[in-house]
Amino acid sequence: MFSPQLKRQALDNLSARVAAFGMRSTALFGNDAMEVYRVLSKEIALSRAGRGPAFVEAYTYRWSGHYGPESDDLVGYRDAAEIEAWKRNCPISLLEDAMRARNLIKPGDRESLALEVQPEIDRCFEFAKSSPFPDSPDWKLLNFSPDSPLADKFLVEVELSNFDAHQEAKQAKGY
Repeated sequence: MFSPQLKRQALDNLSARVAAFGMRSTALFGNDAMEVYRVLSKEIALSRAGRGPAFVEAYTYRWSGHYGPESDDLVGYRDAAEIEAWKRNCPISLLEDAMRARNLIKPGDRESLALEVQPEIDRCFEFAKSSPFPDSPDWKLLNFSPDSPLADKFLVEVELSNFDAHQEAKQAKGY
């Protein structure tokens, strides 16, 4: 959790790895809301038209702490310059700038919208704070279900003695 992906793996290009399996795959700058919308719209339409699944890798960044409401930057796994660089590429600010450039919004619209939706946000918080806490679930059932008809069927149909941790490994030709 505190080490960058490139310190754990040689590459961070998941989309290239997925493409190697023949799936449509796209990598994009995930902070560009309009580009994300365009790519997802296209891929969803293609998938719904029967063209199979697609993989979209959106590069973005988490500014705040990995856990809890407080910053975990005191651990020192990322420097302040890195965080500031990503903050300059805030997806909301980038979208706002693009909308302003196209005259879709004018100065003050963001503040007006924030004032308009604030009462709804306040009502939602009040509802959440005044609601009873949900009953504790049976944690075993969240991770394991004793009702597994498909698995039970496989266990009946498969001869377990055929599975041996010491069986000979067979390598496919061409590798």
